[in-house]
Amino acid sequence: MLALDRDVLQVAFARTVAGMLHDGPGTALERFAVTGDLDAEAILDELDRVEVPFEEEAWVDALARFVLFTSGERS
Repeated sequence: MLALDRDVLQVAFARTVAGMLHDGPGTALERFAVTGDLDAEAILDELDRVEVPFEEEAWVDALARFVLFTSGERS
């Protein structure tokens, strides 16, 4: 069923990426990864400070786009 529902798959992917990027318990990324609670402003703030190797920057960008699209914000 998961593979058939594109929206569910996108959320699962975003939560997985958040789980890989979060900086520990109590962060907005960790909360989104675990519970699905999306605090767009806090997540985007954390993503601005994430330091990853160049090869992983696409994951940060993809998660930021998901958050912006989901929250209805545009930049």
